[in-house]
Amino acid sequence: MIYALFSFKYSLYFKVCAGLVLLFIILDSFHFKFLIDARAIAISVIITIICFDSGYRVSQAVKQKKDGAWIIASGVMVFLWLIGIFYVIALFNNGVHIDGLDFIGILFITMFVMIILSIPLSMSIYLARDFARTNKNLFVQLEQVQILSKQTIEQEKQKILNAQNALLEHQVAERTIEVVKQKNLIEEKQKEIIDSITYAKRLQQAILPTVETVREHLPHSFIYYQPKDIIAGDFYWMHTTKEAVYIAAADCTGHGVPGAMVSVVCSNALNRAVNEFNLTNTGLILDKTRELVIETFEKSDSEVKDGMDISLLRIERQTSNNNIDIQWSGANNSLWYILNNELTEVKADKQPIGKYSDEAPFTTNNFQFTSPTSLYLFSDGYADRFSSNEKKLMKKKFKDIVMSIQNLSMNEQKDYLEKFHKDWKGLMEQTDDVLIIGIRL
Repeated sequence: MIYALFSFKYSLYFKVCAGLVLLFIILDSFHFKFLIDARAIAISVIITIICFDSGYRVSQAVKQKKDGAWIIASGVMVFLWLIGIFYVIALFNNGVHIDGLDFIGILFITMFVMIILSIPLSMSIYLARDFARTNKNLFVQLEQVQILSKQTIEQEKQKILNAQNALLEHQVAERTIEVVKQKNLIEEKQKEIIDSITYAKRLQQAILPTVETVREHLPHSFIYYQPKDIIAGDFYWMHTTKEAVYIAAADCTGHGVPGAMVSVVCSNALNRAVNEFNLTNTGLILDKTRELVIETFEKSDSEVKDGMDISLLRIERQTSNNNIDIQWSGANNSLWYILNNELTEVKADKQPIGKYSDEAPFTTNNFQFTSPTSLYLFSDGYADRFSSNEKKLMKKKFKDIVMSIQNLSMNEQKDYLEKFHKDWKGLMEQTDDVLIIGIRL
């Protein structure tokens, strides 16, 4: 045990103190008379060594600027100063004698308490400071952890969002490819349909008389023809013989492809009425045309009520005494003629070319004009035209326009009617086919 105490594992002051304690035990066992002095000397030496060693270590810690060393150093310095003062007072006072609570007694008690508490108090301050700093560091670390947690959460959210966006982009790309394919397919089908309709337009135009043919037989005339779509339900028809010129403005049920198909049936019926059945009376022509149209549509398994409204005019080529003989019949569409600057409307029969519950023979109207006269055949497309502010043109306005252009040539009248129509509708979509035929006798 003695060897262990003095081994190199222990500090020097501990070895000295241990040696003095052993020496004190040996002397006490032999009952030397100077035992009391030996004890005092040993204790003094031990305390001195401890104090110097503690002071040395604390001073080294302060010198090395170790964290909190100055707090412990302050406690040790107070301890050493108080020990020194206590020792000096005891030395000059021949020991420590506390006989009562006099000044010296209170001083010794106070110093003794301060000696006892100086180092523990400094340690408490050090530990409190260290605890506060540790707590502060922990709080800072906690805030950093929270910040990192938020950042991590945001990063994870962003990763999830990025993954979802990538998935959505992939899905959108796939859908875009599919939409583009469908768009291309639709465009291809649309092109096929438009090509078919365009070809149908060529077929429909084949049943219409050319402008040159009309001008050849009616030099002072115009035809303003404006289909709503590529092909139309409105059409104009012409038939010539040595005795007369027949011309008509027809408006079939619907417009576009359905109207055009009906127009072919009706035009064919008109041709058969004059060519196959050799009819010359306009009323009889319309009667036969109605019969043939109904006959054609009755071949269908389903009931077809389609047909047409028409204004049919017959103009004699040769007249006596410079008189002009006119014959006219109409199905829902009337005839206007302007004579001596006055517009007269000849009402049509209120029945169509087609199935009708109150079917009756069409009326044949005969006229003879001796002065220059303007005649107008038309469908309802022009008068029913809406403007950009959704105002309907109406038949009265249409009459006023026709009256206002009587001083113009027929070509100029057509240009004016066309321009007015475009200006009136503005940006509005055309809703119906437009057909006007003007003839000056």
